[in-house]
Amino acid sequence: RCLIIPPKSCLSHPVAVVAPVGMWVTLTDEAVGARIYIAPELEDGRLKAISNKADTYSLGKLLYWLFSGGKVFSREKHRDPKWDLKGKNVDSFLGWRNIYLEHVNRLLDLMVVANPEDRRTVDNVLILARRAKRLVEKEYTPLVPGMRQPCTYCGSGYYVLHAKNNDLAVQNFGFNLVGVPDWRILTCSECGHVQVFRVDFANRKNWWQQSSN
Repeated sequence: RCLIIPPKSCLSHPVAVVAPVGMWVTLTDEAVGARIYIAPELEDGRLKAISNKADTYSLGKLLYWLFSGGKVFSREKHRDPKWDLKGKNVDSFLGWRNIYLEHVNRLLDLMVVANPEDRRTVDNVLILARRAKRLVEKEYTPLVPGMRQPCTYCGSGYYVLHAKNNDLAVQNFGFNLVGVPDWRILTCSECGHVQVFRVDFANRKNWWQQSSN
């Protein structure tokens, strides 16, 4: 079993101490882990608060460290623009260096959380991590309100919203308005490639509520 504890000379990076299964080497009057990686409920050495959810928090911080190339931050800041894994980049036509790392952000949303009750278990994180890996590797577009989506045909443009709900603009694309469908029709800014969505059929309709693209 491996336990992350702070060395005497440095409290900003973890040190792995190997101990037999069932043994813990942390003293009762010190914090249970390295300062940057420790779960907030353990900062004051409250050993009775140790749970698997504390491991989830520390694992999330370590995961961020790996994806960011060694960056560290205190508390729950992975969504702050300065720390966002996607990397804000005004020179990119999408505005980000790598939008696909949003899938990792969503995994961290379930790990680097102040309230232990809002964190997933390590077992569940392992399942979700495999899914996030597949989404990043295959470059599945993360649906984020207000974030430009790259064209899947030409790769040089991004999708712009041209018709939505059940308004008359939908008919310009050749669709008949039957019932009360909730459309989203987008076209690429460069090649005109069209993407058509029926939000009323989607499970996660809230993804589209704040979308302005």
